[in-house]
Amino acid sequence: MRQPALVVLDLGLQDGNGLVLLDRVRAADGLASRIDPDLLVLVLSGRVGDADAAAELHLALADAQSRAGDHAAAKAKYLRAAELASTAELRELLARAAAGYGGRFVWVRAATDPRLVPLLEEAAAALGDQDTPLRARVLASLARELAWNGMDVDRAARFADAALAT
Repeated sequence: MRQPALVVLDLGLQDGNGLVLLDRVRAADGLASRIDPDLLVLVLSGRVGDADAAAELHLALADAQSRAGDHAAAKAKYLRAAELASTAELRELLARAAAGYGGRFVWVRAATDPRLVPLLEEAAAALGDQDTPLRARVLASLARELAWNGMDVDRAARFADAALAT
């Protein structure tokens, strides 16, 4: 049975306390529990002071998961990175997480997801009028989703025009 060489642990787990899980790892005997007590654990706190580093780590993991084809896990990490970035007002990180959540390629439509358009709108607002490739990607993704879902074709056209002008 293969064991991981490293575990990234978020202390702010949504369904429990990361410290409890860390204690279980450290108390493991390595046999009955199948957990190596010497397992290297990288602990993230997600506190505002650490939000930049935590969001970057979540983004890196999400990118790796996306490239590996584990899209469900990647989307969860992109959302977590976006939450951290939004709370800490890290605009570029928020936009990178939103763009990743929307899919690696602008021309490939993401599955219908009620969180995507609001996340892209938040990212677009956070970036303001910056003339950057990231803003163009966020606007193009937003235009794609609005047009594809038939939500608001006129707004989609305006976002598409803004993306092209960026």
